[in-house]
Amino acid sequence: MSLVFAAPSATQIIVSSNSELRDAYLQLSSQDGGGEILLQAGTYYSIRFDNIGCGEPVAIRSADPDNQATVQQISLESVDNIAVQNVIVDRTDVVDRPAWQDDLLIKDASGIQITGITFQHDADGYLGSLSDAAETLGGVRDSDNVLFSDNTVSGYYHGLYVLETSHIEISNNEITRLEGDGLRLGGVQHVDILDNYIHDFLGSDQNVTHSDLIQFWGSNAYTLTTDVMIAGNTLDAGEGAGSQAIFIRNEQFGKVDGVLGGHFENISIVDNLIYNGQQHGIRVDDVDG
Repeated sequence: MSLVFAAPSATQIIVSSNSELRDAYLQLSSQDGGGEILLQAGTYYSIRFDNIGCGEPVAIRSADPDNQATVQQISLESVDNIAVQNVIVDRTDVVDRPAWQDDLLIKDASGIQITGITFQHDADGYLGSLSDAAETLGGVRDSDNVLFSDNTVSGYYHGLYVLETSHIEISNNEITRLEGDGLRLGGVQHVDILDNYIHDFLGSDQNVTHSDLIQFWGSNAYTLTTDVMIAGNTLDAGEGAGSQAIFIRNEQFGKVDGVLGGHFENISIVDNLIYNGQQHGIRVDDVDG
């Protein structure tokens, strides 16, 4: 990513509540050069900004890396140039959570960095029925220039989804103990999936969901998937359930008119290490290049 957050001369504001966090973001995102927001230890409802601020770069992180702040949700919608770093995202004990409200949402956004974050939920075993599924982590849609790196994701139904997004890097993450899919992508362009450790999934009955560690699909996409690099990843079933490791298919191939009914283009899968217990380690259909 080309954006530089937290320059040595940047303004720093220490906050201890959601209202202070919002006020600090409005100030820094509107001043030349932006700045840093340091979260004191404690629990915050959310890091949530929706169509506010003026786009100057703002980094948000725990003030003490050894005593990280906990937030229930990160939601960045119609905003630009925000980095969120070194916090814990955990809504395990939150009751009456709306089904549509994911722990992570990046939508209609640009220049977003999500790094060094622990995302955790409460899935604890093999999933036999959809009614027992844990929550899905969430993800990125209708955005560009996004970095998701050096994070830990565990205990969810599905992990990270990426929809209708371009120029995204998913790198150096640990993704484990999920019931369903690790990474789910559709309608994406210029994607790098690099050096991730995806392992020891809890698994699910295949009548509940079709389990993949990394999956690309074409159903309901508005953009043809092109220019994907999947490299240097370790995909290891370990002591968990077997899943297809990498599964790529355009379900619209030959079924709809125009470019969306054609081949995905320029897909590279190199230097990955796969240990699994499923008949497909890598399956790729409907791809040219």
